[in-house]
Amino acid sequence: MKWVPFKSDIDATATKCPKCTADLRNFFAKHPIWSVIGIFFIVGIVVMGLNGDTPAMQEGTSATPARVQQNTAPELPSLKVTAEQIFSDYTANEVAADAKYKGKVVEVSGIVGTIGKDIVNSPYVTLKAGGEYSITNVQCMFTKNDEAVLATVVKGKTLSLIGKVSGKLGNILLQDCRMP
Repeated sequence: MKWVPFKSDIDATATKCPKCTADLRNFFAKHPIWSVIGIFFIVGIVVMGLNGDTPAMQEGTSATPARVQQNTAPELPSLKVTAEQIFSDYTANEVAADAKYKGKVVEVSGIVGTIGKDIVNSPYVTLKAGGEYSITNVQCMFTKNDEAVLATVVKGKTLSLIGKVSGKLGNILLQDCRMP
């Protein structure tokens, strides 16, 4: 006996099976609202991915990304301070310390407490501040490109770092740090 494939007696345009009344439409036809939400979600992820990986272009330039131009001339520190002094200022009055330091590029010197990476794998160095039992430090955040330089830093040694103060959030945070 020769096998013959099953020939469906269901019309190709039918939306329900005449025998069991099962819905024969595809997912998008069955769930139009979820389909539209899914499409917006996917488009949003694609757009965010493109915007995040592509540096913004400066006005008047055609091919040089703004990020590259910013990194060619690093800002000079407007203040030189010790880790102990900036800690003391933030402990005395956080609002006044933010007015004095926040958003400014400073050179901070102190004793290296920790050399590590944060939760998103960005390298950092902490400078001890506030005494031996203090849990607050000055935390200097670096880029992943600086890992080779940070591999030479020694815990317990005095170090000067330059970075932009972003305020106090547990530690006193400095962003875009570099060695002087």
